[in-house]
Amino acid sequence: LPVISDPMPKNVKVAFRDAQAGTATDLHLKELSVEEAAGDLLATQLVAVINGNDVEVNGTVGSMAELTAPSRPWPLKLNIAGPGARAQIQGTVAPPPQAKGIALTIGGEVPDLARLASAFGATAPALPVKLQAQVKDNGPQRYALSGLAANIGPNDLTGSGEISLAGARPSLRLDL
Repeated sequence: LPVISDPMPKNVKVAFRDAQAGTATDLHLKELSVEEAAGDLLATQLVAVINGNDVEVNGTVGSMAELTAPSRPWPLKLNIAGPGARAQIQGTVAPPPQAKGIALTIGGEVPDLARLASAFGATAPALPVKLQAQVKDNGPQRYALSGLAANIGPNDLTGSGEISLAGARPSLRLDL
């Protein structure tokens, strides 16, 4: 593999215009850094503005060598912050190129759903939302959800389920 040492692009602007669909996407990559960290990990940080919305991602991921020639599950631990929302993803993927062997814990918090929706040109009620779940693949394009916990305003939901992306139509089954 080629060795890339301390890539740190800054202030990169990309504009994508789809004339046929009439859509536009503007990306301002303020900063992207990837540095070696302890335990054969890479410390990552991304700061960007996507269509006027600030996005920041930071955390650690497995090495490039493990990504391309895996000998063990590829670890990742990321914190994501966007317009009025925060999320965390932690776990492993094995082998990473095929996105199989997924074992992730995903959590997110939206203090004000109306603020998040307005960032995307939509409307929603002004209420807090918290979600958490463990996600594991249990077959080709099938993912089991366990430890599902959601707080939507004053309402609490717990349960499990499955997402299937196989076949002509995606499906979602939840036991709440």
